[in-house]
Amino acid sequence: EISFASRVGLDIRIDNFHENLLAFLFNEELGAVIQTRRSDTEQVLSCFREYGLESYVYLIGHPNQEDKI
Repeated sequence: EISFASRVGLDIRIDNFHENLLAFLFNEELGAVIQTRRSDTEQVLSCFREYGLESYVYLIGHPNQEDKI
């Protein structure tokens, strides 16, 4: 949604972080996608680690300028 509104593309890599990808993506569990600057990534990840949530966080991609996903 953010990509479409901003007219930028996304390079997404999700095929290697879960053994049953379809079941993982199409479940009814709560989830969120956040975007941060690359320079802030470690700080954001450390916040998740601080609260014991690191096993629920995945780095899945980054924006590109090609207007393609």
